[in-house]
Amino acid sequence: NDPAEIHQIFDAISYYKGASVIRMLSSWLGVETFLAGVRLYIRRHKWGNASTGDLWISLSEEANVDVSKFMTLWTKRVGYPVLTVKKDGDESVNVTQSRYLSTGDLSEEEDSTVWWAPLGMLVPGKTESYTLTEKSQSFNIPADGLFKLNAGQTSVYRVNYPIETIRVLGEEVKKGKDGLLKNTADRVGLIADAGNLCVSGEQTTTAFLELAQAFVNEDNYFVWSQLSTHLSKILSVWYEEPEEIRDGLKALRRSLFAPIAHKLGWEFAETDDYLTNILRVLALTNAGRSNDGETVEQARKRFWQFVEGNTDALHPNLRGPVYNIVLGAAENEEEEEKLWEQVLKIYRDETLPTDQRLIALNSLGGIKSKALIQRYLDMSMDEKEVRGQDSLYVFGSLSSNPDARDLLWNFFTENFDVLHAKFSKSLSLFGSAIRSAVGGFVKFDRINEIESFFADKDTKEYARSLQQALEGARVNAKWVERDHQLVANWIKENAKNFS
Repeated sequence: NDPAEIHQIFDAISYYKGASVIRMLSSWLGVETFLAGVRLYIRRHKWGNASTGDLWISLSEEANVDVSKFMTLWTKRVGYPVLTVKKDGDESVNVTQSRYLSTGDLSEEEDSTVWWAPLGMLVPGKTESYTLTEKSQSFNIPADGLFKLNAGQTSVYRVNYPIETIRVLGEEVKKGKDGLLKNTADRVGLIADAGNLCVSGEQTTTAFLELAQAFVNEDNYFVWSQLSTHLSKILSVWYEEPEEIRDGLKALRRSLFAPIAHKLGWEFAETDDYLTNILRVLALTNAGRSNDGETVEQARKRFWQFVEGNTDALHPNLRGPVYNIVLGAAENEEEEEKLWEQVLKIYRDETLPTDQRLIALNSLGGIKSKALIQRYLDMSMDEKEVRGQDSLYVFGSLSSNPDARDLLWNFFTENFDVLHAKFSKSLSLFGSAIRSAVGGFVKFDRINEIESFFADKDTKEYARSLQQALEGARVNAKWVERDHQLVANWIKENAKNFS
């Protein structure tokens, strides 16, 4: 409707959903059938124009199913479903679909779509090819109750299991290669569903925390990455909760990541493959940021060896994590300032590659000192210190630092006109700045304050970024409000298991 909206139209949601539904279709039809249909479509329409419907016709001819009926719901309707599973007898489950919203506040009008959803029910020894075509249907399961929907995570939906099923699947995780979830994608999907559904309120946060404990012997990077994402999210959102609760959440993360961090160590061997190397970085980062003593001690030792000239002490892939670990573990303001000045010196070293300098710049935001946070913010406005586009590293770093969010928001409001002018030639960058300044809050009074600030401004150039940031803040505020006592009780009851 307006040229100012063009840069906002294509976002990650559009691209992710498009690729995901094509993958789902390929899996549902079978890869060879899918490719045969694509070849037919290309041959039939070469040198000419074609529509989406033409592709569905070619695929339907090869597969002998109505692909259009299946796909139109996925491509023409907004969103995707969450499938809620309930036991329906000893050998049956009822599956009900509704549109998934991270906000969890679904209206009747928004829940009108009935998708065709391939269930791909994983059971011992095989996969049952069921398809959900109605709002609610029942399906057979093994007598032992062992199953998982969306085998291989090829379909576009979340699965909300009852807590009993989550516990059963957690036991299968512990069996490793001998369990039902030997496929990495199934373990990743189980974590992703539980982690996202506790945000929206379909599942509890404690169900996710309980499930996370089952992965202590995991060895796959993608599984650990998913665990890291959701545990870090919980810690970020719970930042205003009592210290003993936050410490308990850190202890849980430490109990999971410290063993794998100690096992992999700090040295990168030539025989290590890529996934081992990035798992090492991920594990050390999580262990160090969770105050694992051994990891913090090694990080400090290697940091000072590095700044004193021994570049071999710190592998390039570990420099950012180590800067963050030592800054976060500083025991007093004097030590923090000393460390911060050293990282700043690295950033200012123009003999270093740009990527290494930006890693240092990004790490400078991981501090508690209000004076240093303010100094860091002031740096972002000085083009001699920080290039215009690089100031987003400052904003992003402070947004992820709970101790800096208030100062970041105050700085943003006080310098709003200057920042808007600064990013006027690249409003997508301004949108990123808004998401950083707004998205970290979890209290409704602050959200109301933000809405009041923008009430008299022409926001059309960055409306989507602002809307997404505010929606994310509201989701997180509801999440904490809903589950904070559950989590507090769970931490108190289970802290002895991972302290």
